[in-house]
Amino acid sequence: MFRSLIPAFLIAAVTAGWLIWGAWAGVKPEVTKPAATLDAPATLQAVSTAEIGLRDFSSELRFTAETQVDRKLEVKAEIGGQIASLRVTRGQSVVKDQVIAVLAADERPAQRAEAKAALSQAEADLKAKQSLLTQGFGSQIEVDGATAAVERAKAGLLRAELAMKKLEIKAGFAGVIEDTYVEPGAFVNPGTPVALLLDKEPIEVVGLAGERQIGAIDLGMVGQVELATGAKFEAKVSYISTVAEGDTRTFRVELTALLDQAETRALNLPEGVSADVHIPTPARKAHFVPTNALTLGAGDQIGVKTVNDQQEVVFLPARIIHATAAGLWLDDLPETLTLIVQGQELVTSGDKVLPKTITAAEVARLGL
Repeated sequence: MFRSLIPAFLIAAVTAGWLIWGAWAGVKPEVTKPAATLDAPATLQAVSTAEIGLRDFSSELRFTAETQVDRKLEVKAEIGGQIASLRVTRGQSVVKDQVIAVLAADERPAQRAEAKAALSQAEADLKAKQSLLTQGFGSQIEVDGATAAVERAKAGLLRAELAMKKLEIKAGFAGVIEDTYVEPGAFVNPGTPVALLLDKEPIEVVGLAGERQIGAIDLGMVGQVELATGAKFEAKVSYISTVAEGDTRTFRVELTALLDQAETRALNLPEGVSADVHIPTPARKAHFVPTNALTLGAGDQIGVKTVNDQQEVVFLPARIIHATAAGLWLDDLPETLTLIVQGQELVTSGDKVLPKTITAAEVARLGL
């Protein structure tokens, strides 16, 4: 057992001797410290840029519409009676004051004859009283009473004659009979609709333009109308509503077709045909950018990121004036700018960047 402890005693003795000698010789154990590291210079974020400037921009306003007749009128009976005859059929063209239907006269001719007789009697009575007054008989009061009787008789005759004229129900304007509501033998009251009259000349086109469009539309502007039937023609803006249509925030726009009478009648358009309206707008200056160049700034402002002369990122707010499949037309930007077209999502305003101008081929591909 003693022999097994000898190696341990030897190791302890050697270690103690080494420590004593090191303390006596002034040798201190060497402490290795990690080498100091210096911060490496930050690598600038590379972004692709393109120099862009103002360009001529012209577009067209587009919205859907439908045809509408110029005028629509329900022709009604002015007096009551039985329909003696119906003089028109659906789809028939009529002129102003053409007779559409005739009511049975019934007792109205007799009423007119009675009114005529009453007027003759009243006039004769007035003459007699005036003659007596000149001879010193009678009084002025009697003459005045007879004069009033004559006026009442005249009014009665006028009513009887008007009733005879109203037996004929006439068209208020030239147009087309769209529908008839009565048949011969039917009884109508005053105000009963007899027929629907449409005025199809000129052709009217009515559509709804959006909030961003309405400010660019003016009275007198000429646009192209393309109907669902395939027909095309020019039309002039004749009315622009100043009140939005409910929750849709759209505005009613009416256009009048620039067609002569023969062309209008040849089309023979019904009401409610779908149409596309294209109205070209005056040319102006704007910037064209790729769609992906658009980004958001502080407060969710829409705009683009650019690079200034110090190679710093600058956010510029902008306004979209027109969108296409190829890109966006923007307003409210400086005349020229260095636009970031790739990498803008990796940098923020104020960042220092390494701009790299894109190639001519890339410029052409982006339409810049």
